[in-house]
Amino acid sequence: LGRPSPVGSVRARMRALVTPEGISPVILVPASSPLLHYSGRFLGHGSARRFDWPGVSILFRSSTTSASILLNETRTNRYAVLLSEPDNLTRYRRHREILTSAGRKTAWGHYGSYELFSGLSAEPRGVMVLKLTEACGARPPCDWCPSFGAAIFGGLIFDEGSDLSEAALPWREGRRLAFYGDSITVGWGVRGGGDDRACDDGEDHSAAWGVVLSRMLEAEFHSVAWSGIGVLLNDAADSPQNRTMPQMARSVLGGVPGAGDVLPAAWRPSALLVHLGTNDFTPGHEMSVASFAAAYVELLLNLTAEADSRRPASKVSPAPVTAAEPPPVFAACGPMGTRGDHRGEYFPCSDIWDALAALGAQRALRIHPLDFRRLYEVDANVGGCNHPSVQGQQRMAEIARPVVERVLGWSESIT
Repeated sequence: LGRPSPVGSVRARMRALVTPEGISPVILVPASSPLLHYSGRFLGHGSARRFDWPGVSILFRSSTTSASILLNETRTNRYAVLLSEPDNLTRYRRHREILTSAGRKTAWGHYGSYELFSGLSAEPRGVMVLKLTEACGARPPCDWCPSFGAAIFGGLIFDEGSDLSEAALPWREGRRLAFYGDSITVGWGVRGGGDDRACDDGEDHSAAWGVVLSRMLEAEFHSVAWSGIGVLLNDAADSPQNRTMPQMARSVLGGVPGAGDVLPAAWRPSALLVHLGTNDFTPGHEMSVASFAAAYVELLLNLTAEADSRRPASKVSPAPVTAAEPPPVFAACGPMGTRGDHRGEYFPCSDIWDALAALGAQRALRIHPLDFRRLYEVDANVGGCNHPSVQGQQRMAEIARPVVERVLGWSESIT
């Protein structure tokens, strides 16, 4: 896709897009442009960027009246397009959703062109493209999830004469949250409306508790979440080589083993928020609390050691580094498998928190419980496939917020 050349504040090189109506002059912004901001795990792919985890996002600012994105998809994914408010460039609102498909070829070769917006006024606005679907489906395909997977971002297409500049970011300096979880954290079935046939179509990571909590706290987030994943035992996760979370936590691409298991960017989280165990304790697995807690703590030690070893690279969000003290950990439990779940109470949250507290104290880990039990006593909190609904995920975020604010000393977040 070539290298960007300076035009105005730094514009992309010009190309002619051949359309059925003829030749339309446009600006092509390559994925390598320094004015694009990436949040989440991305892997360099020539001048392009490859990704698959839910919640990864691309941000920029422009006064173009229309814009499209170039994506080479392995399967099918959904993305939210968010635009900033005219009078507040850091406040983003959902504009539309785009659905992609594999094998789509256009004048841009193997890249499909998907419209982000069109017909808008020529005024500066921030744009965020957020991946709503998870990594499962890349290789091998997930039997339960035939749609999702990895993608390659090739660039953006603007109107001729448009500008490009760095986006105003919607999070506060130094606020960074890292989430590790399963289908609950992914947001699988969140918009299923109680219809178990609509769980894949109802997946929406932007409505999941971690993303909602991050918006409340004005924090940047990274999500490493895979439906069915566990700490020791998966439950129909169909992960590559049947990997569990300890084996996937460092992966830049969750669905493609070996594509990069050493994170390329220095991004030190303020805290780790972990919601795992629902699949380990699925009825029939006969998981012991002691074995689970020991493996859980080992995972936390690896994650906190990795977080502590990183140094902030972003000039926008230089989080302070304290080598002697790892970031605090929040261990979530429920609502699935706890009181109110019509499928049974199989998740021993209290026993797990007690075991984690005892083991964590021996290893200098600060582990704070997030209690999502009993939410299923309210039917409206249950969505598709017995997973939390939009309302249920919202309640989870509301429960977590004061705990995280207190531990991290964060205040004056948005309401």
